[in-house]
Amino acid sequence: MELLTVKQAAEILHISVGAVYALCATARLAHFRMGANQSAIRIDRAELLAYLQACKCVPPNRAVDEPRSHAIRRATRLKASTLKHIRIDKIASPATPHV
Repeated sequence: MELLTVKQAAEILHISVGAVYALCATARLAHFRMGANQSAIRIDRAELLAYLQACKCVPPNRAVDEPRSHAIRRATRLKASTLKHIRIDKIASPATPHV
């Protein structure tokens, strides 16, 4: 078992020291409290890697022609509805002067 300090764990996760303390305080990251008044926090490297693995997001399997991102889906949706506010009859007829 290799025990890491909060600073070492933060460097491995590429997050702030405060974020590691918050993970420990909310019991999302397993840790040990050591010392006379239990003030020193140590984190097992295996537990840290297990936490990191649990945070992994795996995208769902998609059909080949399905858009990959929200922005692409939104753009695809907007193509059909982009010009709904324009009245074709006003454009097609000759301009009449407004009096």
